[in-house]
Amino acid sequence: MMPAILAVFLSVSGGNIKAEYVLGKQKKQVVLSGKKNATLKKFDAIYTIIENKQTGRSKELKALVAELSHELVDPAADLIAQSDRINFIIEKPLVRCAFDLLEFKGKPLYLSHSVTYSAFGYVAKNPDMQMQGAYFVADASTDPEDGFKKASKLIPKSLWESVENSSLSEIGREGSYNVLAISGHGDLNNNNSGSIAINDEELDSDTMENIDVALAYLDSCQQGANWDFIETFHNEKNASFMVAPITSNDAGDSSTLTVVWFFEELKKTRDAATALHKTRSKLYEHYRKAGLDPVTIINKAFCFRLYEFRRPVD
Repeated sequence: MMPAILAVFLSVSGGNIKAEYVLGKQKKQVVLSGKKNATLKKFDAIYTIIENKQTGRSKELKALVAELSHELVDPAADLIAQSDRINFIIEKPLVRCAFDLLEFKGKPLYLSHSVTYSAFGYVAKNPDMQMQGAYFVADASTDPEDGFKKASKLIPKSLWESVENSSLSEIGREGSYNVLAISGHGDLNNNNSGSIAINDEELDSDTMENIDVALAYLDSCQQGANWDFIETFHNEKNASFMVAPITSNDAGDSSTLTVVWFFEELKKTRDAATALHKTRSKLYEHYRKAGLDPVTIINKAFCFRLYEFRRPVD
């Protein structure tokens, strides 16, 4: 049976934020009239708390999630209850908004549903994906536990290289693989433009224009909110999926578990959305059982996001 995918079109117009929910022939619309600035301020506060691991603000975080869930989730509760997956279709001003952290029946959406993001009005189709080789590039300072080397061994016809033995030209060349995975230091400015450090060079959207892969996996701080990459992959149709964290992520620890568990699940399911959902669920349980505080658990379990683009899967 095909999964029931709830498409949520999110947009900003004037002083309003609009959410349109579409599940098959069923539709609902919510308009937060005159609440754009107040709503974005709430999402910005959530982002800051998670980004900076502000554990002393856990009660505030819980309250913010509850308020936004009441405004944006509760009105579509019946459609959410009928769906297996949620596709948030966003615009640039909303790229840092943690919509899948909002709660349905007291449970965060990233734990209750498989979640995909997309942009420019594109509705995710969640196609199956079979990995046909991968190129893993890792900086030892962002991948100190060799998670990328471990993950590369899960995929036949894969190559792992330390960043010192790679380069922008090597990353940008056409290869026999359909997965590109990079672990490096990410940088993002206030306009949601950024890049990844590769030795003394910067991997930005110009380099990304040259790749052609089914999946780009970026273990680099905040690159899941890098609108340059999102726009490039949409316009060039040269990546089917991107997985990357919207906030800063661990060097090792949760990032090691994320890359290994994600590729294990992707190999088993051939489904990127399911693979990330299972990975984040396992991370949540892992750190909950370890007794960590709620903010730190979210920082470690939630931050990676899946985007789907227009490029057909190989």
